[in-house]
Amino acid sequence: YAFEYVWGGGEQIGVMADEVRAFRPHAVINVGGVDSVNYGEALA
Repeated sequence: YAFEYVWGGGEQIGVMADEVRAFRPHAVINVGGVDSVNYGEALA
């Protein structure tokens, strides 16, 4: 998915944690109640 933070920084490309969890559940971690993707694990 392509997105841009409201504070700027240009277009970013990323994945959705829910979608990654379906095929690499160990690559999704929860930090302070927010799911985050460990890209090293997700793309390994």
